[in-house]
Amino acid sequence: MNTEPRNACITGDLSTAEELLKQEIQASGVNNHQSYANRSFVRARKRDWDRALQDALESISLRPSSTGYISKGIALCGKNHLQDALRAFDSASVFTGSDSETTLLHLIKARAPISSRAVALFNANQHNDAIMRVQELTAICPKAYTHACRVVEAYLCVHLGTTALDGGHHKEAAEHFNTAVKANAFTSQLAIRSKYQDFVVLFGWDLESLWKNANQGKCDALLRAGRLGEASGWHQYMMAFMQKCNAPCANGVAELTAGGDTALDKKDYDQAIELYSAVIELDSATDTIFANRSKARLLKMLWEDALLDAEKVIKLNPSAYLGYQLKHEALHGAQCYDEAVDAYQIMLSKLDKSADPEGHKLYQDCISPFEAERAIVQVIQAHLDDAPLHLINTYNGRLCDREAQIDAFKRSAEYEKLLACIIKDADLQSERIQDVVAMYFRWVMLSHRWGEKEPLLHDIQDKVVYELDSIDSIAKLQSFCEITRDAGFLWAWIDTCCIDQTNNVELQVSVNSMFIWYRHSALTIIYLSDVPPSSQPGALARSSWNTRGWTVQEFLAPKFVLFYQKDWSLYLDDRSPNHKDSLAIMQEMGHATGIDAQALIAFSPGMRNPREKLQWVKDIASILDIRTLEIL
Repeated sequence: MNTEPRNACITGDLSTAEELLKQEIQASGVNNHQSYANRSFVRARKRDWDRALQDALESISLRPSSTGYISKGIALCGKNHLQDALRAFDSASVFTGSDSETTLLHLIKARAPISSRAVALFNANQHNDAIMRVQELTAICPKAYTHACRVVEAYLCVHLGTTALDGGHHKEAAEHFNTAVKANAFTSQLAIRSKYQDFVVLFGWDLESLWKNANQGKCDALLRAGRLGEASGWHQYMMAFMQKCNAPCANGVAELTAGGDTALDKKDYDQAIELYSAVIELDSATDTIFANRSKARLLKMLWEDALLDAEKVIKLNPSAYLGYQLKHEALHGAQCYDEAVDAYQIMLSKLDKSADPEGHKLYQDCISPFEAERAIVQVIQAHLDDAPLHLINTYNGRLCDREAQIDAFKRSAEYEKLLACIIKDADLQSERIQDVVAMYFRWVMLSHRWGEKEPLLHDIQDKVVYELDSIDSIAKLQSFCEITRDAGFLWAWIDTCCIDQTNNVELQVSVNSMFIWYRHSALTIIYLSDVPPSSQPGALARSSWNTRGWTVQEFLAPKFVLFYQKDWSLYLDDRSPNHKDSLAIMQEMGHATGIDAQALIAFSPGMRNPREKLQWVKDIASILDIRTLEIL
């Protein structure tokens, strides 16, 4: 969850959080499954179970994820549909590790979401089952996460103890409070609130008072149960513990600060955070204390907490670069790449004015956003030299020329992340840039037989393909774009409307480049409009697609192909990622074209001897176009 709605959840301003997430959803287009899941969590906290479930289902429909199924499980628990909720939590475990994670969400996703299941069951008044599941999670989870499990158990037991105490069940209350205390969730008392803020965000828990409520509740329950000796003994223990915690105050802030610095140097980040937090709670913090705690939190990947400390550094020392450097690193870690670049640019301006030798050296080692952008653009232009001139954006359904394609990339999350990574690592190596650019600009080609009333470029220009009337060949175009999009590809090309056939220069360039475009495509879809669903082997060979002049080139050039039947189901129900790996389909193509299987699978111009290529020409000369003959 982004910083602003997250902070609103922490302060309990759920209406503001919901409105901010609504704005995220409206602004993010199709890539908003996470925002829907986050809004589901907020609505669940408001006990708006129906709308929470609606958001969870929308998140899953856009992109199934552990977060989406967890939000669904929580909403279903709120509606008392417990079996359906448990199935949702089971589904969440399938997506373990697919999302970026904070402490709680890592705990949830790493262990077959028992934790979220437990809390949701608890909120649905299934208390015994909830406690059992938390204890189960504590037993099986890695050591690094047992403390988080104990925090969950302690909080649930404090809640049960408070309920029992209010109901006059003093003995039962004492047992619950004692279980909470024995859960040993308070070893990092000063840091617990910030370390487990996800509990606050998702469920509205008051972790700041957890230690006090558990121990004071135990004293009250023992006292009301008539167990005066135990109550007095525990009260004395509480007072002694609190006095011990406050004792360092008399020894001065310097000792705590020195201890925090030593812990930071020894990479004991939890201890460093705790000691720096003690200094801050004594109202004796400087910008250096906040900066050091921010560094420790960054190394613990507590991005939001590190960001809060960085903001304090900036407020206390606005002319220094350090606060903005820490802010940049925290935002980068939280995947807020656009904001991270903004912080980085401010940091550069501060460094440029710095008289500090260390700051001056850092400035010289930095890469400016302008340098990074220029390096990216150079790679994009080189990559697009072998790409079609026009492509359809399968997510918004619009035809894009080169300029529009590049503009779309510059507005994408992939570009923001790449730019942020380059400047963060001071790395202009082209390999990383090439990988990201190649992945983003992958395109899928369509090989098909023209039908009646095929849409041309001017028919779809400045229009949304998905909003056109689904008649004649428009339906074919829409289905092709949808299948391409659902397969995870952003760009699609079809010869009918991705070439400006009124422009002779573009038409000639397209004809001459066709082999290269098919060759470099991520996938070529071959649509067999005359092959009905559930056809038997042999239907491909008889298809009129084989009689086209461009057929041989459009099949030989690409490395990955898939054949689709009239209803857009896969030919022979072959669900392999590449039909060139299908022995049955390759044999059928070989019989239809007279070209041997090896050439069909891995053809390159010039790879065959002249005699063999002459035999191909003899066998299929009636259907070959001049350009294909030149390639052969």
